Amino acid sequence: MSLKLTKPQGHVVFVLLMCLMMSGAMSLVMAFLAIGFSDRLLGMWTKNWVIGFVVAVPAAFVAVPVARWMAASITK
Repeated sequence: MSLKLTKPQGHVVFVLLMCLMMSGAMSLVMAFLAIGFSDRLLGMWTKNWVIGFVVAVPAAFVAVPVARWMAASITK
Protein backbone atom coordinates (compact mmCIF):
# COMPACT_ATOMS: atom_id res chain seq x y z
CA MET A 1 0.00 0.00 0.00
CA SER A 2 1.33 3.42 -0.97
CA LEU A 3 1.03 6.34 1.41
CA LYS A 4 -0.04 9.45 -0.47
CA LEU A 5 -0.70 12.65 1.39
CA THR A 6 -3.01 15.41 0.28
CA LYS A 7 -1.45 18.76 -0.63
CA PRO A 8 -2.36 20.34 2.77
CA GLN A 9 -1.00 17.30 4.63
CA GLY A 10 2.16 17.48 2.55
CA HIS A 11 2.54 21.14 3.48
CA VAL A 12 2.30 20.30 7.18
CA VAL A 13 4.88 17.50 6.84
CA PHE A 14 7.19 19.82 4.88
CA VAL A 15 6.99 22.55 7.55
CA LEU A 16 7.59 20.05 10.37
CA LEU A 17 10.60 18.49 8.62
CA MET A 18 12.09 21.89 7.82
CA CYS A 19 11.62 23.00 11.45
CA LEU A 20 13.22 19.79 12.66
CA MET A 21 16.26 20.12 10.40
CA MET A 22 16.76 23.86 10.76
CA SER A 23 16.32 23.94 14.54
CA GLY A 24 18.66 20.96 14.83
CA ALA A 25 21.38 22.58 12.76
CA MET A 26 21.08 25.99 14.42
CA SER A 27 20.98 24.61 17.94
CA LEU A 28 24.07 22.48 17.26
CA VAL A 29 26.02 25.48 15.99
CA MET A 30 24.88 27.66 18.88
CA ALA A 31 25.76 25.01 21.47
CA PHE A 32 29.15 24.44 19.84
CA LEU A 33 29.90 28.17 19.80
CA ALA A 34 28.88 28.44 23.45
CA ILE A 35 30.89 25.53 24.87
CA GLY A 36 32.98 24.01 22.04
CA PHE A 37 33.68 20.28 21.95
CA SER A 38 32.77 19.24 25.45
CA ASP A 39 31.20 16.32 27.24
CA ARG A 40 28.20 18.63 27.78
CA LEU A 41 27.71 19.36 24.05
CA LEU A 42 25.26 16.54 23.33
CA GLY A 43 23.08 17.34 26.33
CA MET A 44 23.06 21.06 25.65
CA TRP A 45 22.36 20.48 21.96
CA THR A 46 19.37 18.20 22.53
CA LYS A 47 17.86 20.52 25.15
CA ASN A 48 18.25 23.52 22.86
CA TRP A 49 16.97 21.52 19.88
CA VAL A 50 13.73 20.70 21.67
CA ILE A 51 13.25 24.34 22.68
CA GLY A 52 14.10 25.54 19.17
CA PHE A 53 11.69 23.08 17.57
CA VAL A 54 8.85 24.09 19.89
CA VAL A 55 9.43 27.75 18.98
CA ALA A 56 10.04 27.10 15.25
CA VAL A 57 6.85 25.17 14.49
CA PRO A 58 4.28 27.85 15.33
CA ALA A 59 6.58 30.53 13.93
CA ALA A 60 6.88 28.63 10.65
CA PHE A 61 3.13 28.19 10.27
CA VAL A 62 2.83 31.99 10.48
CA ALA A 63 6.00 32.88 8.54
CA VAL A 64 5.62 30.51 5.57
CA PRO A 65 2.35 31.97 4.23
CA VAL A 66 3.64 35.50 4.81
CA ALA A 67 6.91 34.71 3.01
CA ARG A 68 5.02 33.10 0.11
CA TRP A 69 2.78 36.16 -0.18
CA MET A 70 5.79 38.50 -0.07
CA ALA A 71 7.66 36.48 -2.68
CA ALA A 72 4.60 36.31 -4.92
CA SER A 73 4.11 40.06 -4.66
CA ILE A 74 7.58 40.78 -6.07
CA THR A 75 7.69 38.13 -8.79
CA LYS A 76 5.98 37.87 -12.17
